[in-house]
Amino acid sequence: MPDRRSGRTPPSPLSPDILVRETLRNLRERGTIGQCLRALEHLRAAALPPLQRPLLPLIVRQIRSTAHVHDVDNLISAASRQFLRAIVPIQKRSEIRGLMKAVRTLAPSRVLEIGTANGGTLFLLTRVSAPDAHVISVDLPGGPFGGDKNEWKHSIWKAFATGRQKMTLLRADSHKHETLERVRQHLDGHALDFLMIDGDHTYDGVKMDFEMYSPLVRSGGLIAFHDICPHPHGFGGEVFRYWQDVKKGRQATEFVENPATGFGIGLLRV
Repeated sequence: MPDRRSGRTPPSPLSPDILVRETLRNLRERGTIGQCLRALEHLRAAALPPLQRPLLPLIVRQIRSTAHVHDVDNLISAASRQFLRAIVPIQKRSEIRGLMKAVRTLAPSRVLEIGTANGGTLFLLTRVSAPDAHVISVDLPGGPFGGDKNEWKHSIWKAFATGRQKMTLLRADSHKHETLERVRQHLDGHALDFLMIDGDHTYDGVKMDFEMYSPLVRSGGLIAFHDICPHPHGFGGEVFRYWQDVKKGRQATEFVENPATGFGIGLLRV
């Protein structure tokens, strides 16, 4: 998924044919499933953008055509299977469904996502937020926890906003004080209703994101964490360790399909 960065696994610098060979070699020689899954994700990230970019206007039109779709399951299906797979969410379907239904009951007017990756969750958040919501993304491409390096995808992400919604995209390190100040400036004195933490997956990194940005969330607001279950192949980093600490004494909800296979979303009510 640099040391402290928002987002997820960056596209591999290797060519697709090398990635295919490496994946097959891992399966044949070592059978390391975790490495193979990571290589396949790199392959997808490396192979699809050259096909997606020339069709950017089509993708944007398709996304805008979903402005009046309200059913959460239909929205998840669209993000996962349509738009030339440009914004596939990196969550289990049942888990992201549970989170989005919880967020919809809040109808947030001000949303912050730390770690945008493909943009799938950001898309879903616009669809369950208020019609005039301000949605902010903090994402920094590159490194083990960096997001998507394809800046042209910002045209896709900007198209997520519907009606009177406002989208703000910050390519920045969430752990820098100046990034926090930029977020505060964009909030213009208002508090957040919802905060999604899905950036740096080290214990200290996720702890820093929580300690820096949770004070911006209003009383009664929600804070979500992704990867609260230990992944058998280490994909989720150390978020699960911090989740066990941060949920103590707080009103917490967990959306977990199968704890043995990792992932999981934790939700705190402020």
